[in-house]
Amino acid sequence: MIYRYDKAANPRLLVMKLVLAVVAAAAFLAVFTVPAIISLPLFIVAAILVFKVYGVYHNLVESFINVHDDGVSGKTPGGRTVQMQYRSVTDAGLATDISGARILYLYNENDDQLIQIPDLYRNFDELVQEISSNQPVRSLTLKEGQTLEELLKDGSPEQTSGQ
Repeated sequence: MIYRYDKAANPRLLVMKLVLAVVAAAAFLAVFTVPAIISLPLFIVAAILVFKVYGVYHNLVESFINVHDDGVSGKTPGGRTVQMQYRSVTDAGLATDISGARILYLYNENDDQLIQIPDLYRNFDELVQEISSNQPVRSLTLKEGQTLEELLKDGSPEQTSGQ
C-alpha cells in the first residue's frame, strides 16, 4: 500500500504557504514602489527564495512510502528515492519523543541506511501495522533533545515494549 504525506497533519505547511505569498507580494509591490536600483535585486532575491521554499514544499507533499511484500520503497521529502528489503533490515522500531510525535524507522547496518518515517503520513498506524506484520518493530522512547540517530548510536536504547 502507498502512504502519502498528510498535509493537514502539519500546520507548518500552511505557514510556509503564507510566507511564500507574503514574500511574493512584497517583492511585487517593491517593483512598483521602490526605485529600480533597490527593487530589482530585492525582487531577484525574493524570487530565488520563493523558488527554493516552493521546491521544499513540493518535495514534502509529494513524498510517499510504498510497502511491498518484500520491503519498502518511496520518495523522501528531500526528493531522494529509497528502497529497503526486509531481509536487509537489521533494526526496526517506533520511536516516540516527549511530545508524543512518533517516527517509524528501518535500519540496514550493512549499508548504513536509515529510513525514518514521521507520523505525518496518512494512516500512520496502518503503516506501522503493515510493516510490523513483515518485520519485528520495537518501541523506543527518545529523551528530550535526543535525535533518533543519537539513540541508535548509543547502542542501548531504552526499549519500552516490543510489538
